[in-house]
Amino acid sequence: MKSALKRTFSLFLIPLLIWVYAPNLASQVIGKKTGLTLRGDGSTGPFVISERYILTHTEKVQKDTLLLEKDKDYLIDYNKGLLWLTQPLGKDDSLRISFEEFSSGIRKRYFHRELSFSQEVFSANSSALNNSTSNSSNVSLSTKEVSNIFTSPLSQISGDKPFSSNLQISGSKSFSFDLGNVESFSLSQGLNLTLSGNLTKEVKVLALISDQGRGGTPDGTTKRLEELDKVLMQVNSPNFNGYLGDQYLSFDGNLSGRYDKKLEGVSAEGKFNENSVSISYASSKGKYFLNSFTGVEGKQGPYYLKGENGQRGIQILPGTEKVYLDGNLLSRGSENDYTIDYSRGVLNFSSSRLVTSDSRIKVEFEYSDQNYERSFYDTKGEWRFLDGKMKLKGLFIDERDDKNNPLSFAFSSQDKEILKNSGEDQTKALKDGAQFVGSGKGDYNLLTDSSGSSYYQYAGKDSGSYQVNFSWVGSSQGSYIYTGAGIFKYVSLGKGDYLPVVFLPLPSSHSVLDLDMGLDILPGLSSEIGWGLSKKDLNLFSSAGNQDNSGNAFLFKTGFEKQDLELFGHNLAKLKFEGLYRNLGENFSPFGRTDEIEKDRVWGLFDDSQKGTEKVMRFKSFFAPVENLSLDMDLGSLDKGDFFQSKRKGFGITLRPFKSIEAKASSENIKSSQKGVTSTQTGAWQRRNLSLAHHWKKLSTQFSWNSEKQELNTAYSLLPNRKYDELTGSLRLESGSLWSLSTQLVFHDEKRKNVSWEKEYDSYTWQNQVSLRNYKEVLSTDLEYIYRARNIKTGLKERGNVGALKLDYNPKSQSLVLNLYYSVNQLGAEKSVDNYIDVGSGRGQYRYENGEYIPDPEGNYILQKEMLDEYVPGKQLDKSFRAIFYPGKLFPKSKPLKQFYTDTFVRFSNLVSVPVSWAGFILNPFDKGGADGTLLRDFSLKQDFYFFTSSPFNLRLRWASDDRENNLLIYGKDQDKRTSQSALLRYRVSPKNILESEFSKEKRERQNIAFNLLSIDGKSVRIDFTRREKNSLEMTLSSKLLREDEGESGLKVNLFELTPKVSFSLIGQGRLHSEISWIRVNFSPASRILPWEMAEGKKSGNNFAWVLSFDYKLNQALSATFNYSGLKEPIRGTRHNGKFEVKAYF
Repeated sequence: MKSALKRTFSLFLIPLLIWVYAPNLASQVIGKKTGLTLRGDGSTGPFVISERYILTHTEKVQKDTLLLEKDKDYLIDYNKGLLWLTQPLGKDDSLRISFEEFSSGIRKRYFHRELSFSQEVFSANSSALNNSTSNSSNVSLSTKEVSNIFTSPLSQISGDKPFSSNLQISGSKSFSFDLGNVESFSLSQGLNLTLSGNLTKEVKVLALISDQGRGGTPDGTTKRLEELDKVLMQVNSPNFNGYLGDQYLSFDGNLSGRYDKKLEGVSAEGKFNENSVSISYASSKGKYFLNSFTGVEGKQGPYYLKGENGQRGIQILPGTEKVYLDGNLLSRGSENDYTIDYSRGVLNFSSSRLVTSDSRIKVEFEYSDQNYERSFYDTKGEWRFLDGKMKLKGLFIDERDDKNNPLSFAFSSQDKEILKNSGEDQTKALKDGAQFVGSGKGDYNLLTDSSGSSYYQYAGKDSGSYQVNFSWVGSSQGSYIYTGAGIFKYVSLGKGDYLPVVFLPLPSSHSVLDLDMGLDILPGLSSEIGWGLSKKDLNLFSSAGNQDNSGNAFLFKTGFEKQDLELFGHNLAKLKFEGLYRNLGENFSPFGRTDEIEKDRVWGLFDDSQKGTEKVMRFKSFFAPVENLSLDMDLGSLDKGDFFQSKRKGFGITLRPFKSIEAKASSENIKSSQKGVTSTQTGAWQRRNLSLAHHWKKLSTQFSWNSEKQELNTAYSLLPNRKYDELTGSLRLESGSLWSLSTQLVFHDEKRKNVSWEKEYDSYTWQNQVSLRNYKEVLSTDLEYIYRARNIKTGLKERGNVGALKLDYNPKSQSLVLNLYYSVNQLGAEKSVDNYIDVGSGRGQYRYENGEYIPDPEGNYILQKEMLDEYVPGKQLDKSFRAIFYPGKLFPKSKPLKQFYTDTFVRFSNLVSVPVSWAGFILNPFDKGGADGTLLRDFSLKQDFYFFTSSPFNLRLRWASDDRENNLLIYGKDQDKRTSQSALLRYRVSPKNILESEFSKEKRERQNIAFNLLSIDGKSVRIDFTRREKNSLEMTLSSKLLREDEGESGLKVNLFELTPKVSFSLIGQGRLHSEISWIRVNFSPASRILPWEMAEGKKSGNNFAWVLSFDYKLNQALSATFNYSGLKEPIRGTRHNGKFEVKAYF
């Protein structure tokens, strides 16, 4: 009780002390009002108006009686006290300027003794400047005179115009604390700081700091970098660049690999002539990994990305992903190619990128394993010699885990011993996941099946004797399956994916040294030699297996390119060739990818997981003997020792007989062999391509034939013997950036071979696109539609379509504003379960009552939605429609029509498992698109009619409907459907008095696991009377009467609410608001339980709620806010909550 009194006393004492002392403190720092009158000289300035710093947005600039607008009529530099006009100020005109100066006592200049100069003009102008800053002076300064004031003295010394710093600092700092009898005391702080400008003529600085986290100590001090939401400090100059904070580093080394790294730390770069050196030291939050998989027919998503050990649900570091579809890099965004859920590692492709069973998908990314603190260090340099003809480059990267600083767990001495003895084998670094905790203290019991094998069975929370942790061990490699909500079920060995074990993560380190020398001795000819050394330790606790940690690599490449080359008396249009030799040692480990993203396709790889020496030889050439003819060649070999060998040959020709016609032909042959355990597998790939393109004025056409054949000589191959022929025809018509129209048809014929070639399937893909941009400044539209049909040899016919339509219509008359959006996508979903986690009193958003979880902002549970490994195919339908119609703007002479307009809004999102009628879905905005097969639905409709909009009496009629349904929850259907009609009348009785009343009727149906069906019919009336006294005082008396009937149980509820409100404004300073509500609820029959969906969630009996808030602006740079709320309900008692915040601007 004493501690509660102390908290309550502090809640009111601290704001009181700040209220008393803050204005006195602020008055010592800020707030000296001043002003002057400027007379024109026929120029636009700059005009000197102050020697002190001017407080932002405190100025008022008047020309005669006209108040000028900032950025439109004038520009101002608050730091320098300079003013510019957008129009010249005539000699007979004058400006009256008033503003507030920063009067902290800090002067702009400090000196031991003033430097003396002999220039008379400087003395004269200094005198004029002193006169200009008086409060009631009339000043006439020319642009030339203002320039002399700043440039004359220093110009005589250096001969150059002196530097004037334009460093700008802005931001805010806030402190707040929350206190209540439900939630414990908490202190919060926030910082937003921006600093930018020039420190010197050549040195620029930029600093962005955003800290909205909770400090680790009562004063809110940020102790660690990751507590800051955003940190960036950047210094740039011709010879030096420095960075501190969040940053991305891109690597593209010959032997170190290429990828992007997200870091938090410091980096610096120095440049000297053509030489440069850089260094970085940071905390690394992610681990690089590459996923490769094939698309699924009719599935645009979800595709789950997996970690290094095959685990799902990984957290992707935002912005580090690169997604490739059939070798093409895609763009992120719902309006582009794909979307990604970083928190769960889920990838969905948009309707503009069709994914099929032939799609090759590769995703590079960094993900967070949260096992150890990981540091990152890199340094690189580049030096040029012989007038830039010789170039030396060096790169060293080191990334390592801090083995003594685990993040998500704590080590025991036994754990360290397990790690020490496991070597580099992760499967050995495990321990028993079960622990006996005593009867009634665990969640599992130990049982024995019919074969005598022991297993753990879930008994319920705190109903068993064992606490068990499970780990994913691979598909069909375990004995348990996950059923959701943290529960695992025993299914016998080899039928599950989990085991009751805990894997101890191995701390690792990885470093790479990459040295390169480049030579450009002859014009057009360049060569480069590289050497690399890597060291990768997979377990820093163990020395076992360290003999193969290190490896080296070697690279040599050369290239030649020349335009208009003369050879044997003939002029060649262009000649280009590239040669590459690269040898990666058996244990060499680059940081990222060193090859093309589709390395397997380039070399015909069966499996690239085998570790070993890798030698690559590659030669590419491009030869254009004449301007309209070009030849290219691609030869190469890949040798991975006894494990794999491959050779490739590629040739191509391009012919342009006319400027409007281009013909291409190419051929590619790959032969490879791979040694297996019992046999050697050989393969051959053949690819052929022919294309003809024609462009004439606005019309472009293209026809192509692609053929691929893949033959393997063993039945043990993971890859099939397949070949296909693909015919493509496309047409495009466009008129600059105004409009475009395109269509493309692709026929694909696929065959497979067991004994002989047999047809597997054929498919047709028809893609269409229409775009119109701001037609007559009224209409814009985009349409994309893709239809695909696949006929499988078994007789199965698969059909699918994706598409999107966007239309904006906005005529100049503004009589009708129309926005349409439609989207159809082949997105499936997974079954889910809602987990409610107890986080402590006052820290959650739900409370548990009467067998269900009820929304409560001061509850003790949070909702965590968990997706299960049970995929359900479906089709995602999205639609939105907005139309605002002003008949008075269409018929401006009709006064009655000017008093009326309508607003219609429809938003619809539906995931269905049945075919959809395109015509009904698009042509009818209210069509719900296959509602019978609904998996997920979210439908909202609002129709408003406004009458007498410009009269004292106005009326709004509204009809609204909301329908939400979820059939993917494992425990069954959850649906909430509402339909309402309302009439809102607003009458301005007098300039001071306003009467507002609203009559509404609502029907709600709710169905979920807690009850079979809840059907509520409600009627309500609300009446508000508001009186305003001048501009400072507003008083409102609000009353509400609600009647609800529940049809299934016969429950009847009555609610009456009375709420007086008072608001008092201190013009330009603050606002005080208070209100108190009395809500009386009764229901019958009293023997039943009152559902929280009725009576607006209030309890039966007398409910009281009150609010007191006060916002006060102490001055231009300091404000304070106080909020106090309380709630008293029957049975639950009284709850108090208070929050006080002080915010300073600078």
